[in-house]
Amino acid sequence: MAIWNIGYRKHVDREYPKTIVANSQVTIPDGKPMVARKGLVYALLLLIWVIFVFGCNRNSTNEEQMSAMNSDLNELKKLIHLPGDVKRCEWQTGSLASHGGDWWLAAVLEVDIQDIPEFLQGTGSKEAFQTVPGLKLTSSFAALKSFAGVEPTQRDPLMLITETYGVEPYLKSPLLNGRAIRLSTNQILVLLWTN
Repeated sequence: MAIWNIGYRKHVDREYPKTIVANSQVTIPDGKPMVARKGLVYALLLLIWVIFVFGCNRNSTNEEQMSAMNSDLNELKKLIHLPGDVKRCEWQTGSLASHGGDWWLAAVLEVDIQDIPEFLQGTGSKEAFQTVPGLKLTSSFAALKSFAGVEPTQRDPLMLITETYGVEPYLKSPLLNGRAIRLSTNQILVLLWTN
């Protein structure tokens, strides 16, 4: 019985160690003062906060860069194929979701009227054309709002019924899905997305 009590006593001392108080510093049996541990905890919390703040700012900066309007034709050629000569272009990109790597590219291409068949190949079919979330309807893209029967959807995209065409001439990995429409007599709107 005495042996059991000694083992029990050691077990209790291990779970609830005695603290030593000297010069208003509390230490536990391993000898490290509580003040040092408290400082480490504060430093760790500060580090987590800094990582969180800078991570959020960088993400919002990327979003702004992605949805910015661009008119650099050479940069656009790096992202998609162009089936003919383009006089002028405006394009923007954005992400399809707040997480993951899926993204979209929308481009308004100004071409010569005689080159339209190169850009809108085949026969079009009258169907619903919906913009993507985050597409800024400014500059050349503002023409979408003037289409007859355009309807805003629950979020910020627009939906309209118009003649839509395939995007085979424009496809370049990873932008392997999309649609194209005629925006005006000499402008084509191409909308491509991943996944």
